[in-house]
Amino acid sequence: MRGIGYALTVSVPSAVGIVSPYIGGYLISMYTLIPANRIAYLFSFLLGLVVASIRWKFLKETIKDTGEQVPLKNIGLLFKTSFQELLKSFRWMFDKLRAYAIITALISFAFSIASPFIVMYATQIIGLTTYEWGTLLLIGGAVQTVSSIPIGSFIDKHSCKASIVIGTIITCFSNLAFIFCRGYLQTLIVYMVLVVGHNFLFIGSSALMANAVPKPQRGRISAILGQGIITVSLRGGFSSGFLLFATSVVGSVSGGYIYALNPTYPWIIFPIVLGISAIISFKYIRDPEKVED
Repeated sequence: MRGIGYALTVSVPSAVGIVSPYIGGYLISMYTLIPANRIAYLFSFLLGLVVASIRWKFLKETIKDTGEQVPLKNIGLLFKTSFQELLKSFRWMFDKLRAYAIITALISFAFSIASPFIVMYATQIIGLTTYEWGTLLLIGGAVQTVSSIPIGSFIDKHSCKASIVIGTIITCFSNLAFIFCRGYLQTLIVYMVLVVGHNFLFIGSSALMANAVPKPQRGRISAILGQGIITVSLRGGFSSGFLLFATSVVGSVSGGYIYALNPTYPWIIFPIVLGISAIISFKYIRDPEKVED
């Protein structure tokens, strides 16, 4: 049920937030960029308070005995103990999930190069209006919602590795096709394919992490590698690990220079990196023989 479980974590937030891009595009069209962002940030703040209240009241702990050895009030000792345990987690990760860690770092680097400029490319080069971009994201959200459950079922019946390989290949070709788009319809089709590829990649990688990482180490490994591989904007507030922060910083800094040289270069680099990641995934990633609880 892991595939279906993670599919629900994608489909439910997508379904709830499906009209958000449409509203965002409408606000920008009506009030221009800065006032629209101020309105959006205000709503985000208010909704954040609602979400925090819901989590405080209804979330239940899944671990009855945490085995905590350091009291929370002793912050210095807590940090020291945490980083000592973190080194053990790093050794375990590079022993058991080396290939996964490599492709996650590669994709994070490439994603950071391209993702900040996707709206600029769509509006300035392809020629979409902000309103058209909002409707494109709305339809993409619907595709993300509808495709999540079948993909989760596919993972449970077959394997996480197959989902990761398929997702990497689809995302590779859809990103490359993005630079050949001319007009709204072509961009919409490519974006819908990209969303499906991302669903394969994110849900498959999330399920693989849950299947492969023992429960006592799951929090620390998630802190290192995140909750799954992210290649497009994903609703639901999914986190990426701190190991990927360095690759993201390098990608973000270099992305500006690369885009300035030629706006198509980020979407040439991204598919190349994804192609390398697909080869690594196919050759070296394995589903665990023993699925963790």
